[in-house]
Amino acid sequence: MKRNVLIIIFIFLIALPVLFVVLNLKGPETTITKEENLLNPAQQSNDKKEQENFSKLLYDNRKYLLENKKKFLKDILGVIPIVEERDINNSTTDTDLQSVKSERQKQYQMIQKALREADYYSLTGEIKDKTVYAYVNDKVKTILYSNYSEEEYTYYYKIEPANPQETILKDKKGYFYYVYLFTDSYEVNPADPYGDIKKLILLVEKIKDNWIITELMYNN
Repeated sequence: MKRNVLIIIFIFLIALPVLFVVLNLKGPETTITKEENLLNPAQQSNDKKEQENFSKLLYDNRKYLLENKKKFLKDILGVIPIVEERDINNSTTDTDLQSVKSERQKQYQMIQKALREADYYSLTGEIKDKTVYAYVNDKVKTILYSNYSEEEYTYYYKIEPANPQETILKDKKGYFYYVYLFTDSYEVNPADPYGDIKKLILLVEKIKDNWIITELMYNN
């Protein structure tokens, strides 16, 4: 099932460049000199109105496309973010790999729930399950559940264990994970038509006998 979801998302992302080309097709252009425009204010006004109408049409198309992508992503929230397991010790508090694997299976549920709610918030501007606040500190809460914008969204789609020594947080005591996400907006970036794909480092620390997500940041 998880593999099928990844395939769907991959196809979805691959289709974006085609949509970008279609949405950015230019209408017919007319060659009018500066002198002709000065002598023909009516034509100049018509040209400006056509340009404004075309810009509005392009914006409306992008808005419609983004709204449909949001709907699609909301429909698959039940299986996202997926977990990609790795046979490594991602903890700086436990050296026994079997114990680490057992503990992080429990943490996956917490992380998935917190990120799934963040995805829902980014797509809708609403918090459906406020119990997720218990899984994060104030800093991470602000990162995940604030700054909603109708014109863009962030989508967390994959979690995997991270080698603590490969992260800038290696001196912390806890469990380390990589979190993959992509961002999208009305404005398509020609240099990156798939959206802005990122990998963040997520840290789970024990605070007052409870595992809490305390960091979510770039690994640089």
